[in-house]
Formats: sequence, structure tokens, C-alpha cells
Amino acid sequence: MINIYKREVETLKNLGRSWNMSEKEIDKVIEDSIDFFKNQKQKSGTVYLNLFCLQSMWRVLLSSLFLVLVLSSLIIYKKSVQNIIERNVQEIIYPGMKLFRKLMLPVIKTFPSLTEWYDENCLVRNPYFQISDMDCWPCSSVRSVLNLTGSDLSSDQYHSGIPFIYKENQMKFVGFRELQQMYKNNKEMFDQHSRRLEITGSASWKNVEEFLLITPPDTNPTENRDIHASWKLIRLEPTRAARYLFGFPSQIPYNTAGTAPEKFILIDEPRASPYPLPTTEGSTVFVVQGSGSRLFVLDPAPECQSECHRVSLLLQPQHILWYNWWYWRASSFPLLTSEEISITYIGSYY
Repeated sequence: MINIYKREVETLKNLGRSWNMSEKEIDKVIEDSIDFFKNQKQKSGTVYLNLFCLQSMWRVLLSSLFLVLVLSSLIIYKKSVQNIIERNVQEIIYPGMKLFRKLMLPVIKTFPSLTEWYDENCLVRNPYFQISDMDCWPCSSVRSVLNLTGSDLSSDQYHSGIPFIYKENQMKFVGFRELQQMYKNNKEMFDQHSRRLEITGSASWKNVEEFLLITPPDTNPTENRDIHASWKLIRLEPTRAARYLFGFPSQIPYNTAGTAPEKFILIDEPRASPYPLPTTEGSTVFVVQGSGSRLFVLDPAPECQSECHRVSLLLQPQHILWYNWWYWRASSFPLLTSEEISITYIGSYY
């Protein structure tokens, strides 16, 4: 390449000499030609770069326009898309769950202790579940929990979500002794169908048998008196025994579809820490105080916190608290003046 370049330069010089040009003039012509080609190359590179930038910007604009169109279509047809997805997904939910249950049968037969989890309607709840654009009028005007004992509960307003209490004379007194006796009379059945017990506090019991049979009646099970135990009943035989022990509301919401099978028995020592009441399967909840005392606090649901206010009440035995968890989240608090064990019975309606 260098030799070729030298030959071409020498040819140009000879041509300049034949035209009677001096050596300086010949060198100046060669330098000018080299500068000219350099400038032309830089201009072509700049033009190529500008074209590339324009093409890239055009692609970005087209992509942004396409994305805007897609999002706009989804917003405009959100309801239609949602309906299509829900319709197609719901068609496979029940067949899929039925198949899953059949696949689980061999596992359940091999590990019978799993049957309690197998009967659960929900293993993991969504803590972020909320209703969009919920009408909060049932709780917006509530400043206290009304005592409607003796009222006609067939009125719509009494079951629209407004919390109230109602005395039911057929509801029975249930203390720790009565709870122990119910378990002793049906020990085999409870051990088979409702053995699990969730306990918080300074004790390490693992099941109902250890908790109910280790303690003499009418005494606090622990020295610290801070135990909270939640006993969930989800099968027919245990719930029937609990219903016979506590009684059952006679004044029930007329607009409900039926009672949910699950029931809860909550046992609290006098110093048991506050805790939220369990989320029931049905939204219309009833709370019965079998014995002892606890303070129940109803906080507005997250969707209604800007419109509704917290209310509280002291629930007495034979009184039933009715509320709807669409609008309220209930919690149980200890009473400083109480020295008794508290027994609470909870159920719900669809």
C-alpha cells in the first residue's frame, strides 16, 4: 500500500513539473487534496450518524405510540377483558380443584393428620384484599353499638352492616369447667376431627387434650395468666357439640343464605394480649360471650376508614354481637378489672 501511494505521489509531482510548477506549489496541491478528502469523509460520517439518530427516534416514537394505543385499549375495554378472563378462568377452577382433591386422597390416606388442613376452606388469605368503590353508608353514621334486645330484627336496617347486640335467653353460660366437660364427653370425636389448637402466651401445649385436661376446673391454666387459645371447629360433629353447649341464636338475619359450617371457641386468661378476631367464612358474624369479660373493638374496614369511626363494647354473657366484616374489623381486648377466664363463641352466616 505504501509503495503504491509513493508511486502515485511521484506521478503527481512529475505531472506538476511538466506544467512548470515549483516544488512548493506541487506540495501545496497535494496537501489541499488530502484535506479535501478528509473533510468529505467527516461529512459523510456525520450524515450517517444523523440518519441513525433519526431512525432511532422514529422507532422510539412508534413504540411509544403503540404502547399508548395498547394501554388505551385495555382501559377502554377493561371490563370486557376482565369478563373474558374471569369467564375462562372460572370454567377451570372447580374442575381443577376437584382433580386436585382426587390427587390428594392417597396423600390423606397415608397421612391422616392432614385431614384438618384438607377441610379448610382457605389455607392462605390475601391480607391486601380490598373492595374498590365500596359504599360505606352502613357504618358512616355509627357512633356506638346499639342494644336492640326486644326489637323486631326483621327490619332491613338491622342486617345491613350496622353492628348491634341482642340478648338471647336460650344462650347458655359456658365456663372453663363446662368446656372441659364437653371435651371429656366427646374426647374421641374431638381428637379425631378437631385436635388443633392455636395458643399464644407463656405455655407450650400442642393440642386440645393437653390444654383442657392438664388444668383443674375454675383455675387459670398458667401462672402469668396471659394465655390466648383459638379452637377452630370445621367439621359437622365438633360444631354440633359446640352448638349444643353454647346454644344458637334464634333471631337470625332473614336475608342470609345459611350458616357457615366453621365455628371458633376462644379461651382467654385475664391478661391475654389484644388480638384480631378470626376472619370467618361468612360475612355476617355473631359473637357470643359464654363467660368472663372481654372488650370488643370494631374498627372500620380499610375502605371505610375515612368515613367511619371506631366503636367498642363490653359483651355480657347471653348477649350476641352482630356485625359484618365487609365494614368492620373486630378485635378483643382484656379488662384490667377482670380475674376470670373468658370463653367466646364465634360463628357466621353467608
